[in-house]
Amino acid sequence: MGRWLSLVILGLAARSLHGSPVTAVVSTVCTLNGASVNCPSNDGIARAGATTSFSVLGLGTDTGLIVNADASAEAGMLGQVQESASALAVITLDFFAATEGPVRSGLATFSLIADGDHGPNGGASSQSFVAGLGTCTYPVCSTHGTLVPFQLGVPFEVRIFASGSGGPGIHPLDGGDGFGSISLRLFELSGAPVTIVGPVPEPASMFLVGSVFAISLVYSLLKRKTNHRAS
Repeated sequence: MGRWLSLVILGLAARSLHGSPVTAVVSTVCTLNGASVNCPSNDGIARAGATTSFSVLGLGTDTGLIVNADASAEAGMLGQVQESASALAVITLDFFAATEGPVRSGLATFSLIADGDHGPNGGASSQSFVAGLGTCTYPVCSTHGTLVPFQLGVPFEVRIFASGSGGPGIHPLDGGDGFGSISLRLFELSGAPVTIVGPVPEPASMFLVGSVFAISLVYSLLKRKTNHRAS
C-alpha cells in the first residue's frame, strides 16, 4: 500500500508541476431544413457554418499572459427558394494559472475585453474573467487596470466564454460572432516582473495532493513502528 500511495503522490505532483496544454470545450451545431449537417454545409440554396478558435500565449514567461477566444456562426438562404437553416458555435476556455514562490502581495496590470457583432437574424455573447480582477461581459465591455493589488503564490482562474449564432428559420444569410480577450502581467511590489505558469490544478486538487501525502506519511510511520516492535 505504501508503494501505491507513493505512486499516486508522484503522479499528482507531476501533474501540478508540469501542466498539460490548455484545452477548450467547443461545440458547433449546424442544421439545414431541420436536419443536422456538418459545419459548414451548403446545399446551393441555404448555408450553415460555425467555427471556433483560441490562443494562449505567455505561460512560463514573465512577459505577460495573452488569451483570446472566438466563436462565429452564420446561416440562411443563398437563393430564392425558402429553406430553413441554423448554426451555433460555442467555446469555453477555463484553466488555473499561478506564480511560483510563497503567498505574498503583488501587483497586476491587465485588460479584459468582451465583444461581439451580429445581424438581425444572428446572435453573439462573450465573457472574460480573471479571479481577483473581475469579469467583463458582452455587449461591448472593456476593463483595464494598471498596477492594482494582486495576490501572488496561489492559483487563480482564467476563463473566456464566447458564442455566435445564425438563425434558426427562413431568412437571408446572417450570423454572429463573439470574442473574448485577456491580457495580464504580474509584478512583485518592487516592480520586478513575475513569471506566470500553468495550467495548474485547481485548489481542490492541490488539497488532494496534500491529503494523500499526509496519509502516506502516517502509514509509513506506523509501518516503521510496527516493524521496530516486531524486531
